[in-house]
Amino acid sequence: MPSPTPSSASPHAGPDRAEITSRKVVGLPDRLDSADDSLPAWIERHLDLAVRGVRSLEVTAKISRHPQRFATWIADGLGHDGLDLL
Repeated sequence: MPSPTPSSASPHAGPDRAEITSRKVVGLPDRLDSADDSLPAWIERHLDLAVRGVRSLEVTAKISRHPQRFATWIADGLGHDGLDLL
């Protein structure tokens, strides 16, 4: 007879993200300044809040390449990097 509880509901399904060694849980600054409208500014904000200081320098460098390529692609294709114009 199959188990009435799905296997995905197991309390020990996997490690807690906070316990993974490649991630460090850090608090956010008390006050977050609003970013301007440019895509590069939002990319830097994202990297500051979610990547830098949380991941190793090597992983941070790899992660930061992708949004920078995206920003270049958007600017080349549209002729601007303003988010309100997208």
